[in-house]
Order: sequence, then C-alpha cells, then structure tokens
Amino acid sequence: ETIEPGPFASVLYPPIAPTNRSFTATNLDGSIGAQYKLNSDALIYASFARGTKGGGFFNSPTSADTARFRPEVADTWEVGTKLSFGRSFFNLALFQTDISDFQNYLFNGLTYDSPPLDLRARGVEAEGRLQVNDNLRLSGAVTYLDAKRGIDVSNRFNDHTRPVNAPKWNGNVNLGYENGVGADLLFSADVGVQFKSSVFYNTPFATLGVGPVPNSAIVSKGESYGLVDARLAIGADDGSWQRGTPRNADPQ
Repeated sequence: ETIEPGPFASVLYPPIAPTNRSFTATNLDGSIGAQYKLNSDALIYASFARGTKGGGFFNSPTSADTARFRPEVADTWEVGTKLSFGRSFFNLALFQTDISDFQNYLFNGLTYDSPPLDLRARGVEAEGRLQVNDNLRLSGAVTYLDAKRGIDVSNRFNDHTRPVNAPKWNGNVNLGYENGVGADLLFSADVGVQFKSSVFYNTPFATLGVGPVPNSAIVSKGESYGLVDARLAIGADDGSWQRGTPRNADPQ
C-alpha cells in the first residue's frame, strides 16, 4: 500500500534531489599513562586518552548540503592518587575532557540542524571507604563537574552554557553495619543517599523561537534530588544466600 504525503508535507519538508555524498576520515585513538608508587599504601598517576566517534550522514537531513556530520573527538586528561589504610581507602582524581565537533542533531520544529559544537568538562572526583571497626563502615563518592559549551563568537551554540545531563554535583554516601548471629549467620543493615544537582534535560535550541540566551524558548532545569535507600538482611556468613561480598572480604 502506498501512503501519500499530506497536503502540506511537500511545503514543510520538500524532497531532496538524488545526490552522491562521500567522505574519508582517518583517526588515531589510544591512551597513555604513568604511575608512581610512593609506598605500599599510596600511589600517584597521570593519564591521557583520545577517543573518536566516526562521522557520517543523517538519515533525515533538511538538505543534502547539511546531511554530513564530522567525527567527534574527545581528549581526556586525568591525574590522581590512590591511598589505602588497612581496610579503608581514599581515591582522588582531577580530570578534563575536551570534545570537538560534538554530534548534536537538533530539530527545532521546522528544520534539522547540526551545529559545530565544542564541549569542555573539568572537575574533581573523590571516593573512599572508612572501616570504623569490624562491624561498621562508612563509604561514599562525590563528583564536581564544570561542563560548558565552548566559546566561539561565530557560532551561537558555543555560548558557554551547560550541556544537557551534566549535573554540577552528584554522588552518594552509605553507612553499613554487619554482625554475626549465632555460629554461621550474618546480619547486615545499610542506609545510603544518592544525590544529583539540577540539570538540563534538553538543549534550549531544540525549541521554537530560538534567540539570544536567555530567551523564552529555554527549557527549564530539572530539579536537584536525593534518593534514600535502606536495606536489612540476614543470611549465611559466607554470602551463599545472597549475591554480594562475604564478610571480612578485602574492600578493594
């Protein structure tokens, strides 16, 4: 059965004449790193990595001239340290990722657009675990992320605003308790909080009425939130009743 387009389809979405398009790209990806062990409980490290997502052609372009998109290239630098204290540990990392030609295909209600977009994300990540005693442990992780579109006066999309799904803060805190019950049973209790600061779930340029930032077309932020989890369990001391780490296992 042939489905005929509606009366306004040819006006809103005019057909594209048959055309031949091709391109050739060469990518060199990889990573390199180094670490130095200060002693048996501490080391420092540094690394660099480059990754590429190949370019191509959009399935539904507005015109043949805008059908192609370039490869996306991400360069990541990271330096950090890993420290251990018996059954406890603490890790700290500083990172920066630069993305050029970020593949961001937008439909603003009238046309499809794929603007050249550059992103930079830099921040700090910390995680650790404190074994207070044989029964009680405290663990957590937190990340601070400063993510922005690059600045390019010739490109309205590189406006130094935050990209989508990039919270400034996110992390978790957990408190756990374990104690033996009888000869071969283990009682455990855990409570934790996962949190995330506000984010944009869609770019402001994906709506009608696009104009200078700020404008009425900007999509509202998602609210910050926290989730509380709690768990009580009792099972075999060797963990055979449940999936997880047996009691007194190495935390790393």
